[in-house]
Amino acid sequence: MSKILTLIFFFLSFAGFSQNSNERDSILKNKFNELVEQNNIESDSFLQQEFLKFALEKIKQNKKRLNLKKRTSSYQNCMQPSYTEYLHLPHGLNGYFDFEEGLECSKKSDKPNLIYFVGHGSIKSREMEVNVWSDPKILKLLREKFIITALYTDERFQLIEEKQIKSKINGKLLKRIGDKALYYQQLKFKENKQPAYYIINSKEELLAGPYYFNLTIDSYKEFLEKGLKKF
Repeated sequence: MSKILTLIFFFLSFAGFSQNSNERDSILKNKFNELVEQNNIESDSFLQQEFLKFALEKIKQNKKRLNLKKRTSSYQNCMQPSYTEYLHLPHGLNGYFDFEEGLECSKKSDKPNLIYFVGHGSIKSREMEVNVWSDPKILKLLREKFIITALYTDERFQLIEEKQIKSKINGKLLKRIGDKALYYQQLKFKENKQPAYYIINSKEELLAGPYYFNLTIDSYKEFLEKGLKKF
């Protein structure tokens, strides 16, 4: 049941809905009735209300996702980032979650690349995002002057086959996003701690860093400005 509902909701959300709210609700109710009849489900007003509530939320979420992709494309003139279904940056920032994609965008946009090795389970990473990245001066620099590449070292989602690589360290095939992210940190920066920040150019030359956990806003600002100056 939940799988069928989800598929229908996503179909409806991609449809766009140029109609007014009354027409949209009428379409959703008709879809609900079709689903009930096709699956021999006992209908009631509460179930219909929950269907509409959930469907409208899915439509709202999808519109936000599409608007974010449009802003990313028009502002940076780069390829759409991969993995945005389940990875995102805080404070409405745009960025990449794949090393090669971030590097390519850095080249096209002629901006330095802030490489951010992060973990879902890293409390210090969250503290940096909440206490340092939220500062207006830092946010302005991140939004306007850098390409951000956030590499989640504990992300367990599997890479598509074209993005899987063999480790030069142990010869293993790296199939998960997190395994590849951690491998790049070890291979290119000889490090494996998070959070860790590095500023590089499109030739992978180090401009500033590493910068580790430090909640002093002026210190982080100095790190960013050092990278910009060298760039």
